[in-house]
Amino acid sequence: MALKAYGYSDIGLHREQNEDSFLVAADQQLYAVADGIGGLPHGDKASGMAVECLRLWAQENQGIENENEFKAALEFVNEAVTEEGNSLTPSTGIGTTVSAIVFNGASVLVGHVGDSSAFLFRKQGAGKLTTDHTIAQEIYDKLGPDDEMPSIPEYYHHSLTRCIGQPSAFEPDVHNYDIYQGDRILICTDGITDLIEPEEMQNMALGTDDPENFVENLIRTANQRGGHDNSTAVAIFVS
Repeated sequence: MALKAYGYSDIGLHREQNEDSFLVAADQQLYAVADGIGGLPHGDKASGMAVECLRLWAQENQGIENENEFKAALEFVNEAVTEEGNSLTPSTGIGTTVSAIVFNGASVLVGHVGDSSAFLFRKQGAGKLTTDHTIAQEIYDKLGPDDEMPSIPEYYHHSLTRCIGQPSAFEPDVHNYDIYQGDRILICTDGITDLIEPEEMQNMALGTDDPENFVENLIRTANQRGGHDNSTAVAIFVS
């Protein structure tokens, strides 16, 4: 299978700096986005270090071939960012999300911590490949089939229960999925997902054969709808 990939990050319309980072390492078929945690210092440092440490682990270990290796790579990232945070700001540390994918033949591994997202789009439908590590998602997960949907404060949707770089127990999600020709895969930060619904993303993805066009359309749309946060996306088209 052949891959075409493109990534871009935009500061948005209201932030003073861009604390998102992304990785497009075509030689390793490794791609990632990271979003520095609001409320903690040096978000740009945390996110940039996370994607670079992930790239370095894959380079030094001749790639990432299975779920255990992906977890080991993310453990390495977490330890490096935590150590840097203890050095920079011992009282608070630093933190970031990470959503990353690596291709292995006819499958893709997805590694994830935080509330950035990975999606798979194909003609038969769209699927989210990650689960948000937020207080809101934990509440949703505890609902029974007959429970009413509760009213959840907006900030619960952005209050992380897991991340890179903080002292809480580190538990990354890693999953494996089959892929097929024609699939479009997107990883993006919440500056995109806050403003664009998955069905609309799917229409954008299937409406072009160019991942650059898709990514630029996503970021342009996010900014047209207020651009309240940094917007970062990496798209990979399988052919």
